[in-house]
Amino acid sequence: MVQGDRAWTYDVTGESVGIFGSFARAFVLLVTVLQAPSAVAEDGKLTLLYSDLAPYVTASSKGAQGFLADHLEAAAGAAGVQLDWSYMPWENQMPLLRRAPGNVCAAALFDTPARREFLVFTEAIGKDYGMAVVVRKTDDRISGHTSLASLLDDPRLKGVVQVETSYGPFVDPLLEGRDLLVSSGSTPRVLRDLAEGTGDYLVVSGPTVEFLIPQYGLEGQLEILTDLTDMQDDIFFYIGCTITTDAKVLTRLNRELRRMGPVCPDGPCR
Repeated sequence: MVQGDRAWTYDVTGESVGIFGSFARAFVLLVTVLQAPSAVAEDGKLTLLYSDLAPYVTASSKGAQGFLADHLEAAAGAAGVQLDWSYMPWENQMPLLRRAPGNVCAAALFDTPARREFLVFTEAIGKDYGMAVVVRKTDDRISGHTSLASLLDDPRLKGVVQVETSYGPFVDPLLEGRDLLVSSGSTPRVLRDLAEGTGDYLVVSGPTVEFLIPQYGLEGQLEILTDLTDMQDDIFFYIGCTITTDAKVLTRLNRELRRMGPVCPDGPCR
């Protein structure tokens, strides 16, 4: 996870269609799971936390949607497992999962050694085609940089990351201990802040920003650097469940996830 002793955290309003009600439900979930005793998952039911991760899964007035949500529903249905999808802002998910409430999981997590201390991971559910860096098109200081390490070492530039976020086993060590801006905002909000001058570059999932930048009309202001030499491609992600989650339910779910294989933005993972 990305944390730095001198990192500045700025808080901005999260956004998505119909998310106000989802925030309220997230608060109710937080109180409920912390008060509930650990127990065997009732009738194979798991609470699955999610946040907006376009194009994989996003929140709407009808709940979770996206090709990853469809894939997990199909796998869970075949396994006889009921998924209770619950929107929760990303910055709240990890603190909740560390408390180990019974039968609570989160979707689309990278498997890291730090997270294995309090989570059990399923079979892979999807694959991120790579990390990327987003910059302003008008920033001439970016020219000549061919690696993330080079950007990080440039004292003129300030990088931006998102709170409680892993960028994969290769990029995380590059960010460790760096003086970065740490945002608790949604990815669309952070992209707009970057376009308006907050920070100089954003480390982020490539497929996510390829989807969001045109969606929010930022093509004229921002560009994506996908050819940096030290960025990792093709990173699998998983469901991460608390260590108190019913192992028998996870076994059934894993059997179907393994049979179906992970999914990617353009179909079955290549």
